[in-house]
Amino acid sequence: MKAKVNLSVVLVTHNEEQIIKDCLESVKFADEIIVVDTESSDKTVEIVKKYTQKILIRPNEPNPNVNMNVGFEAAKGDWILLVAPDERVPEKLQKEILLTISLANAKDGYYMPRKNYFLGKWLKHGGNYPDWQLRLFKKGKGYWKCESVHEELTIQGEVGYLKNPLTHYSYSSLNELLKKIDLYARGDFEFLKNRGWKVKPTNYFWFFILRPFLIFFRKYFLKLGFLDGVEGLIFAISSAYADFYRSAYFWNKSRGRSD
Repeated sequence: MKAKVNLSVVLVTHNEEQIIKDCLESVKFADEIIVVDTESSDKTVEIVKKYTQKILIRPNEPNPNVNMNVGFEAAKGDWILLVAPDERVPEKLQKEILLTISLANAKDGYYMPRKNYFLGKWLKHGGNYPDWQLRLFKKGKGYWKCESVHEELTIQGEVGYLKNPLTHYSYSSLNELLKKIDLYARGDFEFLKNRGWKVKPTNYFWFFILRPFLIFFRKYFLKLGFLDGVEGLIFAISSAYADFYRSAYFWNKSRGRSD
């Protein structure tokens, strides 16, 4: 008789050989680990096989949420925990998750705070904490609409909040940061086009100057990002640049030009 699967962890991977081991070590407490690998060309799958045989190979979609939904469908657990390869589930959060899903009156989904490390430093300001993430939910209650790479997980039912944070080691290098900005811009193109976005001479000032400036001002000054030192400054500038780049990418592609 097969053991009951209570908690399934779902991850989507793509060339994560440098970080995937630490992530998988932190989710070993779950009953099942589902990994959706998007055609990694490094040793990601080889490493994953040491932790689970439940590996699905899928195309590397511009919107990763598509493959997350595939992982949700494959999961056998009563509960699903979604984790990214650059995230870790600390022991206190593990215990809180197991306690929460054992409750008779548990809600359908749960937010958890997230500690974001940027270039090696935990950013406590700039709007980076608590950075609530909706990651734990009952099987069948959560899904992605797949309209944008930035959308939030949709939960059918009531949601609650956990107190212990997930740890996120984002952007360990500037090169990684620039690659992700480009990836997000590409993933957002069709979504913005369908929403009627138009970057034209009459709104160039808004898209290319004022909007990025307001993003920087909000994160660095209003949200006290300056208290995080140089890392806080770089984060605020890169957030503004990401918005500028997305507009520039959309403007360029809308004219039928190549990337």
